[in-house]
Amino acid sequence: MNQRCSACGYESATDSFFRIEKDGATGGRRVFCMCCSGYNRGPVETAARARTALALVLLPLGLVLLLNNMPIGVGFVAGGAYAGMHPVTIAIHEVGHWDADRRYHC
Repeated sequence: MNQRCSACGYESATDSFFRIEKDGATGGRRVFCMCCSGYNRGPVETAARARTALALVLLPLGLVLLLNNMPIGVGFVAGGAYAGMHPVTIAIHEVGHWDADRRYHC
């Protein structure tokens, strides 16, 4: 039996392509395809956000320390740069998804 997405109307017999979500207002259930369903963030995404926050704290602090001739600032800048590289690689990866979508209309 085919299922139909509540948001975009896509219809398919493949059950694994759909996700059933409980509607908070009415208590009913709505079916969403993979493209329309909300994404639940897990521990990996939480860690990535923490690294980004760490980079945003360490880099400016390290630069201020370096400007005040304090050598410990090198460690803060290095730690902030290291923590900041993961979000940069994620951004490059996601731009690749966007580019493929624009080129191939996935």
